[in-house]
Amino acid sequence: MSITNESPQVRLRNLSVAIERLEEVFDSGFSQWGQLNIPSAAHYFQLSYAEIIRILNLITEEDWKKDADPELKPKFRIIFKRCVGLLSRSFDHTKEAGVSLWPVHKELLSDVRRLCERRDINGTNGLGLHVIKMYQQLYDTWPPAREAWTACGTDLQPDAGFDLIFDEFLDLENRRQKTQGDYESYARSSWNLLQEACSALHIPQNQLIPGDDFFNNDTRPTYVDYPCNSEEFLYGKENRPGILSVKSSLGAPLTINEQSKIENATKKHNAKPPLQPSKTVPAELVYSMTQDNAVADIEDTLRDIQVSGLDEMHIARPAAERLITPTCENRKEILVLYKDDLCHIIEDIYTKKFKMPLDRETVPFSPDKREHWLKLAADEITTARGLIKANINRPGSPAEDKKLRLAAYRLKLSRALYVFGLLSGESDASPAQVKKALLERLDDWITYEQVWNTGDSHILERVHLSQEASSIVQQHIKTRKANIAQWGEMRDKLRKSPSHIYVTSNKTNKAQGQAGEDVSPVLTEEQIKTAHLLLDSVLNPKLPSASDYVLDIREERRRREWFQKRAHARLTGGPIPERTHKKVVNPFTAGGPPGWQNLRRETRWERLGLLNLPRQSPLSWHRERFREELAELREAKKPLEKLSEASDVFFALSRAKYDGFPISDMPAFRARHTAIYGYMLAKYTSRWAFYRVLAFLCRAPSRSTMREVVNPSKDTKLAVVARRHNIDPEKFTSIGRRLRRVWPLPP
Repeated sequence: MSITNESPQVRLRNLSVAIERLEEVFDSGFSQWGQLNIPSAAHYFQLSYAEIIRILNLITEEDWKKDADPELKPKFRIIFKRCVGLLSRSFDHTKEAGVSLWPVHKELLSDVRRLCERRDINGTNGLGLHVIKMYQQLYDTWPPAREAWTACGTDLQPDAGFDLIFDEFLDLENRRQKTQGDYESYARSSWNLLQEACSALHIPQNQLIPGDDFFNNDTRPTYVDYPCNSEEFLYGKENRPGILSVKSSLGAPLTINEQSKIENATKKHNAKPPLQPSKTVPAELVYSMTQDNAVADIEDTLRDIQVSGLDEMHIARPAAERLITPTCENRKEILVLYKDDLCHIIEDIYTKKFKMPLDRETVPFSPDKREHWLKLAADEITTARGLIKANINRPGSPAEDKKLRLAAYRLKLSRALYVFGLLSGESDASPAQVKKALLERLDDWITYEQVWNTGDSHILERVHLSQEASSIVQQHIKTRKANIAQWGEMRDKLRKSPSHIYVTSNKTNKAQGQAGEDVSPVLTEEQIKTAHLLLDSVLNPKLPSASDYVLDIREERRRREWFQKRAHARLTGGPIPERTHKKVVNPFTAGGPPGWQNLRRETRWERLGLLNLPRQSPLSWHRERFREELAELREAKKPLEKLSEASDVFFALSRAKYDGFPISDMPAFRARHTAIYGYMLAKYTSRWAFYRVLAFLCRAPSRSTMREVVNPSKDTKLAVVARRHNIDPEKFTSIGRRLRRVWPLPP
């Protein structure tokens, strides 16, 4: 369907006809595949799905065409919605077809990625929801790992894209590497290429990447640091997997001998202990609280607003001896979504109504102030309970679950403030008041856990979670149920226990082994000002505009976590934590596992394994290139060949020097070197200019940064350069092939 030189009306009509044709195809259930010489109905569906995405792009392009007709915009919006409707039908078909789409699974995943490249993916036009659902469905129906391998299982399925990726991976060595930023960019590029390789070979990335185990000495894969082809490298050692374990996880069949050696060399990881419910309290007292315990409840509640992203680290919960009956920690995904609402609740209750943090004028010391404090907190508790009661039996929509959880959060914060006010003041509260408050606190804590369990149960029913996420949610539900059961028993015992043992004096609490000295909540104005500054540093640490770890995400996360802990220690008066982030180092000094240069590269599996190894030292690369150029110079026979290879040797020496890795002194300038320097200058300047002109002809957005000197005589090299600069490889190679015919390129 060519619509390049057609009027807007004709383009609209052609697009409408194409959509009608697709709707008929969906209505027929793709039954016409045989008549169209298409391999199967699955292939017909994939072609139709790709056509929908193409039509969507054409519709969007109408807004930018010079001859666009504003009066036709409503009609284009209508056919856009029809296309979105076809996307919904595509998802339904994908869900219904299931494993029958395995032959085109890779192509469908590629189509979804192409759809994601649009700039208008959002929740209002239907594209965002479709992408999420389609991705989830495709990952749930991923073909067995064995499908990625050849019939005999000795190698991965062939893919032309992977070959280009591997060439680009090898060409990374040509990059300038001198500063820490160069090293980090180098590592990031290697990582990106490994991800692209996984996509090209249709391998789930999480099956190949070692993840956090890479930083654990007890679980790090052995192929990182053991000599290549050694027993440890191949089969692993204790808890550390070897390269064959990775191969097996990717679906490759192993021989009985290989399986036996892996079993003998490794042992299974110990399962992580399940989340533990709240700690048991002394049976004779059931449980009691001090002012410090109440402060810990407030601190624990405020922690939920500290998460601004999924990668953020919480400040540690209050110590176990301070936090009585701790609730189950909530998932970060939910806290991120609710953060603005939680902050609003805190601002309304904690800051405006209770004027926290306190100074000597606002702390409820006197009976009148304490009575006012308790009445204010009781009103908030009543409001929160009313909100929960009004919404608890409504259908479990995301909006209703959110209302419930926010009401539960309001209830928990208000109850913590109530208990704090009760345990403050010049005179102690009566034992009956304390017992009643402790009973009501247990009731509210149980309600809080029940509300979160209700929301999580709705999520399990409503959302198709990954296996890992589903396990976490189910474990949280189990932990909360254990808490509810335990606190219910405590509540029953508390009701039967005598009131006179529930006193608030510090002397009694110390004698019964509860928390130590109370922490006074009274602060001077200067202390409050300092606390605000420190609290701001804890919740919103200032990131540097430049850092040694700008590109090293893990180290930057460790640095930030350390910064938060240090600020928190200053805020609370605790010990300053030790630094957890490393010093700036060259991560490639080790050069990868010993003997990596001798690894075979014939099969795609062997090349993929090389992609997954740590990168070698840039110094070793420069030495290797120098040796190669020197060997070629010795083999050269004709005068022009000798001149060309000599210029390459000089270039290798000069490049190593200016990249910061001098491997040998440059020969002293002599008259006989004039021809070599002249030829080198002409040769590499010609290549440099060739790529600049080629980038200009391709209208590359980054043509001003094009500084390549790779030999352009091969199409594969042109494709590698194009991918490095985000240029269409086919276009770049095609134009480059024609430019080579007229461009002077010295051999």
